[in-house]
Amino acid sequence: MHRSRSHIRPSLSGGFTAIELILVMTVVGILAATALPRVVDGARDARVAAAKGIGAGLSTGVVMAQSSWLMAGGRQEEVPMLGGTVAVDPESGLPRVADTGIASLIGCSRYQQAGWMARGECRGFDQTAAAAEGWFMLSPQNAPDPSRCGAVYTPDRNPPVTVLTVGC
Repeated sequence: MHRSRSHIRPSLSGGFTAIELILVMTVVGILAATALPRVVDGARDARVAAAKGIGAGLSTGVVMAQSSWLMAGGRQEEVPMLGGTVAVDPESGLPRVADTGIASLIGCSRYQQAGWMARGECRGFDQTAAAAEGWFMLSPQNAPDPSRCGAVYTPDRNPPVTVLTVGC
């Protein structure tokens, strides 16, 4: 009897060949390489959004204090705000860089003086101020570089609030 090769069937082992496994691993690797940076950047994007939100909140507070100063006559050193008074510059109406100024305006606790710089806690944000240097900064907590991620209030600049996102 003569058997032809066309009747011989290969046995089915139920597994994948090495080529199929390598192909699948390559596709999964390519997908991971393109998707992983987007997922990792999600935390950075959240910190950037938080820094921008801090800047918007500071800007709004500054405008509210200055408006209150104008409505009260425009020469006083304190303006009434919700929750207390805020120390302002009597010439411009901008909040002072002090516990009773910008920190009071946004509801921050008193900060502790440490040399030329002061640090404090402010509702889940890192707070830094240098009253002698004339600036106040709020940063999202756990920012990789808090000195370059957040909003800086400098009353002698126009606009007085600057948002930094390089260190987020």
